[in-house]
Amino acid sequence: MLVEQTNLYLFQRSQKNGKPYTQTNIQELKTFFGINLLMDIKRMPSYRDYWLSSPDLHDSYISNLMTVNRFGWLLSTLHINNNVLMPKRGDIGCDKLFKVRHFLTIIKQNFQTYYNPHRIVAVDESIIKFKRRSTLKQYMSKKPIKRGYKFWFLMDQKSYLWNFDINIDKVGDVVQKYLGGSVVKNLSYKKKTIAYIWITILQVSLY
Repeated sequence: MLVEQTNLYLFQRSQKNGKPYTQTNIQELKTFFGINLLMDIKRMPSYRDYWLSSPDLHDSYISNLMTVNRFGWLLSTLHINNNVLMPKRGDIGCDKLFKVRHFLTIIKQNFQTYYNPHRIVAVDESIIKFKRRSTLKQYMSKKPIKRGYKFWFLMDQKSYLWNFDINIDKVGDVVQKYLGGSVVKNLSYKKKTIAYIWITILQVSLY
């Protein structure tokens, strides 16, 4: 999916600007994501630092896997869905998560296919830190992480993430009526054997 959609985006962009491009492939994207995992273990202020000549910053392993220009190029061109098919704002079917929706669906399916959660599960909200510009970013003044993407998680006793959802409505600190019940219902609708759901939102008892 990633290879196909990224190459499709490159083709579409080339049709507009007339510039040549080099297609990516499965092996290159595996290397690209592997580098990202390594960068999370050994963190630098900028991804370009791994390729610097300075011995204090240079990482010979990462720099030998891929050039800095190619890595930066993949960062800017990686695509998951066809932009041409994206509904415009105000149209029927408009989805703020259109560009990543298919990818998120696959992740959820895998989470739910290869593991059955324990009898006791919990639903809770979490903020994933993100400070850059985004229409999905929310500000929660009462949270330790105040700015970022708001997620709802359904997890079991062993902290296995079985289902999740992203809150795409900007509500900030405003309490939405029956939000808790709606979230629990949406996250657990596939799991009919769930017996107990612990949640700190009082509205769930009214849903």
